[in-house]
Amino acid sequence: MLNANKAKPLYKMEEMVFRRPCWKGQPDVREHLNCGAPPADPPVLLLDSGSIGSIKQGQAANCWLLGAAACVATKPDLMQGLIVDFSLEWGVFTFRIFKDGKWKHVTIDDRLPANKDTRVCTFAVGVDTENAAGHQGTRAQRVMWISLFENTSRSLLPLH
Repeated sequence: MLNANKAKPLYKMEEMVFRRPCWKGQPDVREHLNCGAPPADPPVLLLDSGSIGSIKQGQAANCWLLGAAACVATKPDLMQGLIVDFSLEWGVFTFRIFKDGKWKHVTIDDRLPANKDTRVCTFAVGVDTENAAGHQGTRAQRVMWISLFENTSRSLLPLH
């Protein structure tokens, strides 16, 4: 799924691992993505304020998708239609995507590709600009809806 184009792969799979965000209350942050600052500022799906924060593009060349998603995210009613159901405890998310003239529900888990050494997510991440005082780098990158959405969109790609 990550390297849909085998002639021009985006990722070196030997350098990748799949890790979950360390949602609030989960133990052992060393086994999770390096994002947020658990336990004080753990990763969140969306910010409580309703703000989407800012989006930091990952390694995939899909700024067109991220821009469209950011536009949707400025409308709370559209965001509610995008994320249909989720469970942080189980790490399961269902998104509603319009593809090929039809609405489709796509269910994914929250394991995201990360650099093996740093555990930093290789997908786009949301940066908490409201509460980033004193936080830089991966500590401020704690808004996970965009990473999960990007994972959803990659799962819709045809496998070769």
